[in-house]
Parts: sequence; structure tokens; C-alpha cells
Amino acid sequence: MPFFPFNPGMLMNLFTICILSFFFLFVGSICSGAETNKRILYLDTFNPTFKWSQDLVSGFCEYLAAEKVPASVDYIALNTHSTEGRKIAANTLSEIRRLLADNHYDLVVTANDTATDLFLLKKIELPPDIPLLFCAYNRSLRKLPELAPNMTGLRLIGTIAPTLKLGLQLLPQTKTIAVVSDAGEDLSLI
Repeated sequence: MPFFPFNPGMLMNLFTICILSFFFLFVGSICSGAETNKRILYLDTFNPTFKWSQDLVSGFCEYLAAEKVPASVDYIALNTHSTEGRKIAANTLSEIRRLLADNHYDLVVTANDTATDLFLLKKIELPPDIPLLFCAYNRSLRKLPELAPNMTGLRLIGTIAPTLKLGLQLLPQTKTIAVVSDAGEDLSLI
């Protein structure tokens, strides 16, 4: 009997670790220039294995490169998509607070709801001299909290109904539509 019994999930875990390792090397090499004048903290609600997260980070880094902005980006994946109640681990919150206190960031970028809510709902205090740029904030069922002067960003308002309407106009012979969703707020928009 082998020392480690074979587990089909073990192969998937090994694959995930390899992908994550590659991603962190990839993000660091794209977003870090020879001159690193700007310091950016990038907080992602999900994790880098999600295509959505990969596209957001890649687009952000491509923009920095196209604009020739020398920057060093510290990336933290909150990985809340698979946790009950989308909770953030206490040690992750502590690490974010430590990074904000110890590093002189020029910008904090948040991707998606949970990362953005850390600052909008004041779970973590954003220093007043650091701007916050949020993207893909999708709290469409809740009023956006009042933003501090150093906060701005883009909301991603649920567009399920208009998308379905357009789809039916393009394919009027459609008899059945199936919508697959997680248990997030978007589900109630259907």
C-alpha cells in the first residue's frame, strides 16, 4: 500500500497550485517595471483561477504598460467565492491592514463586491491620502454607500433582463431559456 493513497482530487489540487504559482509570477512580471515609482495594492474578491479575475488583472496591467506607468502591484486574492457567506479569513484582513500601514501605496484597486465592501462599509479604514479605485461593483440591490473624496469606481449593474430581451430579439424562435447562477444577489434579479 503506498504511503499516500491515490485521491483523484489530489491531481486537481496539484494542477491548481501550479496554475496559481504561474499566475503570481505572470502578474508580477507584467505589472512590475524596471522603475517602480508607483505602488499599487490590488485586492481581488475571487482568485486568479477565475477567468473573470484573470481578465481584470490582465487588463489593468496592460493599461499600466500602455500608458508607461512604472508600477509595482501587490496582488491579494480574497478567494471568497467558495466560502460560506463570502467571509474573508481574519489573517487576510490583518495582512491587508498591515500592508496599508507599512507600505506607502499610491493607489488601492478593488475588484468585485467583497473586496470593495471592505472600504465602502469601513471594515478596513482607507488612509485619506490613498485613492481607491473599485471595479465591477455589483451590489445592484443596495444603494451605494456615500463615497469618501478619495474613492471612485465602476458599478456593474445586473443586466440579466435586457440581455434576455436582446437574445429573444436575435433568436425569436427560442422556446426555453435556462439561466445558471450562483446564490448571489443576481439570482433575485431573474
